Amino acid sequence: MLNGIYVSGDHLVDGNGNTVVLHGVDRSGTEYACAQGWGLNDGLSGTQEFSPMVSWKINGVFIGLNEDCWLGIDG
Repeated sequence: MLNGIYVSGDHLVDGNGNTVVLHGVDRSGTEYACAQGWGLNDGLSGTQEFSPMVSWKINGVFIGLNEDCWLGIDG
């Protein structure tokens, strides 16, 4: 048995070979907040941010990153 999620043909599967369907949200802010000097994200964080997401029964969150900030390049 493998751990994690993998691509099999044209779909995602778990370690047992079961098809996985992602139901998620986009957490915006991390791609621009740092570059604009606001810190790592824009908006709520911690329990205030993630408790509602858990109640929506999502299984994925897209978090866009700004490579200049996260890798510490370009000043």
